[in-house]
Amino acid sequence: MKELKKVLDRLYNEMNSEQRITNDPVSFPHKFLKEKDIEVAAFISACFAFGNVNKILETLSKIFMIMDFEPYLYLISVSQSDLQRDFRGFVYRFVDEKAIVEFLSSIGKYLSEKGRLVEMVEDGVFQTSLNIHRTLMAYSENNYALKKSNLIPDISKGSPCKRLNLFFRWMVRKDNVDFGLWSERIKPSSLIIPLDTHILKISRRLGFTKRKNSSLKTAMEITDYLRQLDPDDPVKYDFSLCHTGIQGICNKDISRARCNICYLQPFCVEGKMKKKNHSED
Repeated sequence: MKELKKVLDRLYNEMNSEQRITNDPVSFPHKFLKEKDIEVAAFISACFAFGNVNKILETLSKIFMIMDFEPYLYLISVSQSDLQRDFRGFVYRFVDEKAIVEFLSSIGKYLSEKGRLVEMVEDGVFQTSLNIHRTLMAYSENNYALKKSNLIPDISKGSPCKRLNLFFRWMVRKDNVDFGLWSERIKPSSLIIPLDTHILKISRRLGFTKRKNSSLKTAMEITDYLRQLDPDDPVKYDFSLCHTGIQGICNKDISRARCNICYLQPFCVEGKMKKKNHSED
C-alpha cells in the first residue's frame, strides 16, 4: 500500500495544476474572483457534470454567457419571466427549459433569503447532501420539473450523489484545483469520492472495491480504501484518477488502454495481465 501511495502522490502532484483543468467543469468557477460567484458557478457546474465532457463545457459556457458571467448577481435579481425568456429552448440531455428555470429560480430564491449557498451546510456530508436536495425542493415552485431534471440527486434513495460530492470536493479541499471555501464547515476527511464511471472502473481494477454498481455503498467503500492512504484527505486523488480515465489512458476496453504510460499499471489487475500476455507473445 505504501508503494501505491507513492505512485498516487506522484500522479496527484503532476495533475494538481490549473493548467490541467481546461477540459474539466471546475474550469468555470476558476473564471471568477468573488467567493459568492465561485460558489454559485461551482454548484451549477457540478450539477451539470454528466455526459460528454465537451458537451458539458459547451452547455456551461452558454449558461454563464446568458448570466453575463455574473452568476450571483444574475440569480438574485432575475425574475421568473426573465429566466423563462433567457432559457427558452434550452436543452441538455434530459434537462429542458422548465427544469433549468426551476433549478436556477430555486437557487436564486435561496440566495436572496440566505445570502450564500454555504448556509445550506450542516455538519456531516451525508446530512449536507440531503439538506441541499431538500432545501432546493423547498424553494421550488415546480417540484416535478426539478425532480425530473435530476440536477440535485436524492441521497435518501441510495444515489452516490456524484455531482454533489464533486461540488463538496471543490468547496472543501484546497489546492490548485479545489477552492477550500467551506473548509471551516466541512473537514476534508469527511468527504466522499465523487463516483462516476471512470472512478468505478479504475477503483475495481486497483482493488479499491469489487462492487459493480454505482451506489452510495460503492462510493463509501472506495472512500474507505482511500482513507487508508490519506486519513485526512481521502478524496485527494479523485481529480487525477478521474482524468486518467477521461484522457483514455485507462480505457473501458483494456485492449485500447494505454497501460504502457500509466503509473498505476503495476497495481492494476487487468493492466498486469495485459503486460504478461504481451510479454508471452
